[in-house]
Amino acid sequence: MRLLIAFVIFAALGWASYWWVGARAVETAFVAWFEAREAEGWQAEVSDLKVNGFPNRFDTTLTEPRLADPATGLAWQAPFVQFLSLSYRPTDVIAAFPNSQTILTPLGSYTLQTSEMQASLFLGPTARLPLRRVSLVADAPVLVGDGWQVKAEVYRKAMYETEGALNTYDIGIETRSLILPEAQRARLDPAGLLPEALEVMRLDAQVAFDTVWDIGALEDRRPQPTQIILREARWEWGDLLLRATGTLEMDARGLPTGEIDVKAANWRAMLEVARRSGALPDRLADLIERGLEGLSALSGRSDSLDIPLSFDQGQIRIGFIPLGQSGPILLR
Repeated sequence: MRLLIAFVIFAALGWASYWWVGARAVETAFVAWFEAREAEGWQAEVSDLKVNGFPNRFDTTLTEPRLADPATGLAWQAPFVQFLSLSYRPTDVIAAFPNSQTILTPLGSYTLQTSEMQASLFLGPTARLPLRRVSLVADAPVLVGDGWQVKAEVYRKAMYETEGALNTYDIGIETRSLILPEAQRARLDPAGLLPEALEVMRLDAQVAFDTVWDIGALEDRRPQPTQIILREARWEWGDLLLRATGTLEMDARGLPTGEIDVKAANWRAMLEVARRSGALPDRLADLIERGLEGLSALSGRSDSLDIPLSFDQGQIRIGFIPLGQSGPILLR
C-alpha cells in the first residue's frame, strides 16, 4: 500500500514538474517571438502574458497584443487573444478571439466585430511549426470602415495539407448572407430588384505554394501560390448565379496562365452590375456584351453562358476578345 501511495505521489510530482516546465517553455517561446519581431523592426507588443490551465492544459492569454509589419503595412491589435491546448498535445491549438479587433492596412483602418470567432490549428511537432490544417469560423462578422460596413451571417475558412503533394493545400472558404454597404448596393442595384443579402460566396480549391506554411509565414514572407486548381467558385445573389472552375499556373511575378470555365445565369444583369460598380468601364462592357451575345446565341440560351476565360501571363481573353490584365496573384 505504501508503495502504491509513493508511486502516486511520485507520478503527481512528475506530472506537475512536466506541466511547470512546459508552461515556462510556452511563455518563453512567446516572449522570444515578440522580441525577435521587434528586433526586425516590427511593432510587437503585449501588456501581459499568462499561461494557466494546470494540470492538463496550456492556456495562454495575451492581453492587448499589437503587431505591425512595416514591410507590408499590415497591423493588428485586440484586447486579448487566447491559445488553448492540451498539455500532452501542445501543437493542437484552439485560438479564441475577442468580439472586436482592429486591422490596419495600406488602404485604411478597419474594425472586425463578431459574436464569436475561433480557429483550430494543427501544427507539426518541429521548431518551425509547419501547418497541417487550420479552420476558422466567425459568427455574425461585421467589417467596419470609414462610414461603411460589410456584414454576414457566418464566415468559414479551412486549409488542409494535400496528401502526397509538396507544399500543397486544400482550401475552402464560404460566406453566407453577405450584406454590402448601402451605398454600394444602391449603385449595383438602383431599382432594388435583388435581395438585400448576397446568399452564398464559396471557394473550393487546391493551391500549391512555393514554400511550406509555417512560422516563417509570419516572420519572413507569405508563401506565394504557384498553381491554383479551382474546383468551384460560386456566387449566388437572387437570380444571379456565377460558377467557375479551372486551373491557373503562376510565374515568378505571380501572373497567371491557364483557363477558367465560367458558367453564368442571367449574365446580362450580372454585366450591368459590373458596369454600375465601376469594375468594367462602359466601353469595355459594351465590347464584352456584344461578344457574349454571340456566344450565348451559339448555346441556344440567351440568358445563360458557359465560356472559357483564357489567361496568358495575366492577359485575359474570351476567345479572341481581350479583357485586359488580371494583375499578379500574390499574398501580402
